[in-house]
Amino acid sequence: LSAMPKRLTVIGSGYITMEFATMANAAGSEVTVITHGNRALRKFNQDFVEKIIDDLQKRGVKFVRNTEVTSFEKTGTALTVNAEDNFQLETDWILDATGRIPNVEKIGLDKLGVEYNKNGVVVNDHLQTNVPNIYASGDVIDKI
Repeated sequence: LSAMPKRLTVIGSGYITMEFATMANAAGSEVTVITHGNRALRKFNQDFVEKIIDDLQKRGVKFVRNTEVTSFEKTGTALTVNAEDNFQLETDWILDATGRIPNVEKIGLDKLGVEYNKNGVVVNDHLQTNVPNIYASGDVIDKI
């Protein structure tokens, strides 16, 4: 972005959400984080996660939990986030940080016999696939 939006809405509950919410808040944006569940950073110690959220709230970041986003729409020069239970939020920029879809289709993994699934390439603790001399890392691996 060439300039930070006045109001930024981040949808998600993972570390990308928290990183961007922190940076945008520090840069002066009014930040709202919308999560579909009650917990952020689900794989991390929740006592520490809640301390992070408390700190961000003290800095002005708003958290809207247990909210299922249903659509976005442009309303004049702004955007509106619509969610269940008639929730609406007007914002200037929406960052969807709800996850990633690994690009594993049609790249030849089948021909090599590399195991993968809808979550990505399956690797061991050393990032090695089921084919001994092939490794994978980053967003393409099955992290779940």
